[in-house]
Amino acid sequence: MGSRASDERATAAGGAVAFGLLGLILPYLWLGLLERKALARFEEQLPETLDLLGRALRSGHALTSGFEIVVEDMDDPIRSEFAAMVGEIHLGLSMKEAMENLCDRVPSRDLRFFAISILIQKETGGNLAEILDKISGLIRGRVQFRRTVDGLTAEGRLSAMILLIL
Repeated sequence: MGSRASDERATAAGGAVAFGLLGLILPYLWLGLLERKALARFEEQLPETLDLLGRALRSGHALTSGFEIVVEDMDDPIRSEFAAMVGEIHLGLSMKEAMENLCDRVPSRDLRFFAISILIQKETGGNLAEILDKISGLIRGRVQFRRTVDGLTAEGRLSAMILLIL
């Protein structure tokens, strides 16, 4: 009888440990999923944001004023990130520091490419609206290519999942 009770306690302890580990891991997985979805939404909004910023520059607005227009007209998550950047600029940070902070908050290669191109343009000069249009087109082309590849490989991925399940 004593060994049966100890077996039951060991089983209960093992279940409690497994449940505890699941309770520790599940929030991290959930937050990771939410972060990936927000980053995907940000990258989806970025070409439209660059177009809006380019139109604002063509109509005579300054770059920081264009950022404020983005904050007014775009949806989250891009609105909140650009609002934080505009707030940092208003608090006295340089454009370079504010852009670096933005790139640190949002781990997007496209955003870093955008930030670097703005910083280079500020040093060398040139037509920023045209640069933003080209970057926007480049990002759209890359997104379209990624979707095409995903569509063409969907059947293979589904077959692999079915074989894995079997």
